Formats: sequence, C-alpha cells, structure tokens
Amino acid sequence: KPQMKPDGTKYYEYLLVYVDDILCISHDTKAIMDEMAALYRLKEGSVGPPERYLGADTKKTQANSGLECWAMSSDSYVKEAVKIVEGFIEADGMKWKKPKTPFPKTNYRPEVDESPLLEPEMISRYQQLIGILRWSCELGRFDILLEVSLLSSFSAAPRKGHLEAVYHMFAYLRNHNRASISFDPTV
Repeated sequence: KPQMKPDGTKYYEYLLVYVDDILCISHDTKAIMDEMAALYRLKEGSVGPPERYLGADTKKTQANSGLECWAMSSDSYVKEAVKIVEGFIEADGMKWKKPKTPFPKTNYRPEVDESPLLEPEMISRYQQLIGILRWSCELGRFDILLEVSLLSSFSAAPRKGHLEAVYHMFAYLRNHNRASISFDPTV
C-alpha cells in the first residue's frame, strides 16, 4: 500500500507471503510483524532482517548510487544444487568440466540434437535438474536464462545430448557460483 517515511519520502509498503515465508518491506517492519504475531503464531526467533527468502540469500549492501539497499543472490541455492548434481555425475561415471560458457559449444542447437532419447528414469532426472536451473534463474542467474529456456522445451522427450548440456550448465555454475542483484532505490 502507499506509505510515507518519516522524512516525507513516498514509497510502497509490501507484505510478501508464500506458504510459511513472510517478507515485510516497510520503514516500520516491527509494527507490521507485531500485528502479524497477534493474528498468527510465528516461529520463535524468525522475525528479523531477512537472511533467506524462498531459497535466495538476502543482505543489505551499498548500491552503485552509494545508497544502502537490499541485494539477493542464488549463491547458497546453487551450491546445494551443485552438490546434488555431483552425486549424479559420480553415479553416471562422468567427470566435471571447467566450462567458460553455459552451453558446451557456442553454436550448440538443442533442437537438432539427434542423440538417443532418455529412458523414463533419466527423463525424471532431467526434469528435476531443469526445475533446479529454472529456480536458479528466478533467483537471479540471468546468465543461464536463455540456455535453460531452450532446454526446458525438451522436458517431455529429452535426449542424451540435452542431459549432457544440463550437466555442462551445472559445471558452469560450479565454477561461476557468485551472482547477485542489488535493488537500488534510485533506479
């Protein structure tokens, strides 16, 4: 809702709720969270400046404008996702690569991949990994958005080459695991 800071600055106050995660954006979060606590039982010790929200790491930082602002990153989420994929790669007898780009080749075109179709168990794995990559994009990994979107379109009938491209993207994330978005209020 429209709100005004004590210094007269106008802004919008937000209360973001997703299942059991609440994020309050206001100059007076205490009053709002006290009101929430009067209506609902909040987990003890959970009210305070956010450290994580829906898998994203959150923290205060300094924007390019010099003002203090909030920032969000997928660093912890990506590190946990890479651990999951390490197990898959090890089980499949594969080795990690050190790619510089999200796709195996700059001219890789998944729509013309003619490698064998995956078996049902591997289709499920492919879909799981695509879901993890898609959420990484939601948390700010815009550098892989195009590649994830292209590979997502093959979720119904992925091929071996598509799965290898997904593994390649996780290897890329393993070696390029830091990215954040700053919410600069002047922009």
